[in-house]
Amino acid sequence: MRIYHFFSKNTRDNKDSRRRKDSNDNRNSIMCRNRKLMIGIKAIICCTILFTIIISIKNIIRDKKEDKTALTLKDNLQTEFLSDVKVSTFIEHLNGTLISDDKIDTTSLGTKTVKVNYKNTRGKKKHKSYQITIVDTEKPKIFLSSSTVSVQKGYNKNIINLFLSGDNCDSNPERQIIGNYDLNTPGTYDLTFEIKDANGNKESKNFKLKVNEISKNSSSTTTNNTTTTNKNNKQFSDIVEKYCQKVKSSDNSANLNNNYENVNNSNNSDNKYISAGIDVSSWQGDIDWKKVKEAGCDFAFIRVGYQNGRNGEISEDKYFKANIENAISNNIKVGIYFYSCAQTIEETQEQAKWTIEKIKPYNISLPVAFDWEEWNSFADYKLSFYGISKLADAFINVCKDNGYNGILYSSKNYLETIWHQELFPNIWLAQYANTATYNKSYNYWQMCNTGRIDGIKGDVDIDLAN
Repeated sequence: MRIYHFFSKNTRDNKDSRRRKDSNDNRNSIMCRNRKLMIGIKAIICCTILFTIIISIKNIIRDKKEDKTALTLKDNLQTEFLSDVKVSTFIEHLNGTLISDDKIDTTSLGTKTVKVNYKNTRGKKKHKSYQITIVDTEKPKIFLSSSTVSVQKGYNKNIINLFLSGDNCDSNPERQIIGNYDLNTPGTYDLTFEIKDANGNKESKNFKLKVNEISKNSSSTTTNNTTTTNKNNKQFSDIVEKYCQKVKSSDNSANLNNNYENVNNSNNSDNKYISAGIDVSSWQGDIDWKKVKEAGCDFAFIRVGYQNGRNGEISEDKYFKANIENAISNNIKVGIYFYSCAQTIEETQEQAKWTIEKIKPYNISLPVAFDWEEWNSFADYKLSFYGISKLADAFINVCKDNGYNGILYSSKNYLETIWHQELFPNIWLAQYANTATYNKSYNYWQMCNTGRIDGIKGDVDIDLAN
């Protein structure tokens, strides 16, 4: 019995041992497979990471190589003051696509850094920059209406102001008269007017200065022509008949009130206009606005005030209140103008704010105009042609910021030669002729200053809405 138990126990022990061994072998086999699997996974991960790193390195190398040749610039990296250029203007070749082709600010001289934002051939956003030089090679301008200038003996003003001259960029170019002359000795002098800007650009014109003896009949006299009819006077009714389209007055009012900024033409070939109006100031004295309306006047520009010369104070037009209240009460559409002698942007901004305060109580349905006409003493103002344009622009922008539409008033000559017209989408053109020949868009045409209309004693400016 003992022997049986002994063998029976050994048999069980052997079976248990084999089962434990088999179990251990299975665990070891599973663990081995798991280790191999983990090693495989790690190897795959490592390979993936390595592959990614290699691809990234290749892309970086490719990008750097591509970046070196992505942007090829043109040889000439110079441009003129106020030239109309964009980012792409100076790019010969770009290996990619521009994100934005912005306009470059060329309103100041010197070196300027231009940023280039683009996408490369793989659509990746990239940034580069290059430098350009803004220069001024344009000559100053001298405007001579005649090759002979006459003054009286003893003339005591600066004869430089006998000529309108200036520069597009330089606010204070050097002006001089070359040659000998004596304002106290009658005679004819051959002289040269020369103007030179800070960048070395120079212009000159020869002229004759005639110093005349003082005439016995040269004493200053003043005449009042308010009741005298000039042979050049234009009757308002005749202007309406000749120039204005046959449309309903209600349509006129709608166009004037709502769409004046869109009612302009670069070439009014048929010489027909929407309606006729006037512009007035204290020079017209007391006005019977009821008669003015009955005469067919659809609109009026009224002077709100003016500056008393260079560095002068602002004064309200003494007839402003009466004119604006009576014009509006007679259903005449009203615009405003301010006569400025400003020489700084700060001045025109203050003048615009002053104007806005004055007109706030009234229904102003037409634009607010900036009127600057100090051309006979332009040299004294120390302004460039661009500088005077920025003065007007500042006035108009203040009006716009306060809910009013601004407009520049000027004659055809100065619009074409001095004002930077790209700054002014709205123009009130002054040209005393039977046909406006200004070749750009304009909203209103002041066609004469010798108009006659019932309700006003004497001459008045007549305007046509384009």
